[in-house]
Amino acid sequence: MSLADDVQPVFTSSCATAGCHVGAGAPDGLDLSAGVAYGNMADVASIQLPSMDLIEPGDPDNSYLVRKIEGTQTQAGGLGGRMPAGTSPLSQEIIDMIRVWVEEGATDN
Repeated sequence: MSLADDVQPVFTSSCATAGCHVGAGAPDGLDLSAGVAYGNMADVASIQLPSMDLIEPGDPDNSYLVRKIEGTQTQAGGLGGRMPAGTSPLSQEIIDMIRVWVEEGATDN
């Protein structure tokens, strides 16, 4: 899986939208825009659950962002609702693709 070809297009269309995870005012400072998303999530502690990184390369089950899109973050003690907020959840196919990217090491490629 590729961040640029597979994952970033999902972030761009579903997360990095007006009023959500884009720009300086992004919730919890999590800007998922192209060019900055990787540095804001890989090996970066979640604000809502500091004991868990947003993306833990190689470990989707311990990646808070994966838990947020699956809706399982509260099982780990996290806060807030399933992402993306205010719209339908991502399809299982897209969630599985993001999980594979994380499993494969979540590289910035």
